[in-house]
Amino acid sequence: MQFSAGVDFNFSDALTGVILPTGGRALLVNNFVAFTSRYPDVPESLIAGEFSGSLNNDGEAIELLAGDTTPIRSFTYNDQAPWPTSADGNGYSLVLINPTSNPDHAEATNWRSSVATNGNPGGTDATTFPGPDPLADVDGDGTNALLEYALTSSDSIANDSILPTSSITLADLGGGDVETLSFVFLKNLEAEDLIYEVQLSPDLIDWDSDPAEVIHSSSVNNGDGTSTETYLIANPLDAETKSFVRLHVSQK
Repeated sequence: MQFSAGVDFNFSDALTGVILPTGGRALLVNNFVAFTSRYPDVPESLIAGEFSGSLNNDGEAIELLAGDTTPIRSFTYNDQAPWPTSADGNGYSLVLINPTSNPDHAEATNWRSSVATNGNPGGTDATTFPGPDPLADVDGDGTNALLEYALTSSDSIANDSILPTSSITLADLGGGDVETLSFVFLKNLEAEDLIYEVQLSPDLIDWDSDPAEVIHSSSVNNGDGTSTETYLIANPLDAETKSFVRLHVSQK
């Protein structure tokens, strides 16, 4: 295999033979000495070699080819929302969510920023719902265990302050600032086993899971394992029109 865009590296030039087990990882680094000095706890056996070139902070195309030059992955990343903006210069890595599910690498929602600064090279910071019952409400605060996990709270401590919030805000939706609705919630960055959906409804009965009227405005890493996700309703507020918004969380 070889990287032919983004960075240059041919695995036939690897420092050591690269044999990956199922779910295994290998590292390509820019400078072997500098990397091992900065990450002394990362086994050197994971480092396949040094790449040449560098990735553009503003985003660019990355291509990985098979031995017969057939593309294995070819996609373009970015540093603007809906891509995780905290991975652009703030010390967090850009992390592919649930890679064993074979996600579309070109889709921004399949990426997140790492939980900790400097990333987690050679490993993963992902977790799974501890269970056993996602609908349990041990603390009796009206929020079930799965939603507590999704919003990085605990089902053993009553707390309703974690719930999503909404407010009227000024935003430029394309023709200057107008009043619209902002919808904000905390997201558990480690929870790669969950699907977060901001849904809209005209009547609290039928809910749209992929509404065109919703814009993912920003995703800000808070440095504590959470990110603040902000969505905007892409229409000015209208006193004559009813619209309801909610956060829907489900397990993959």
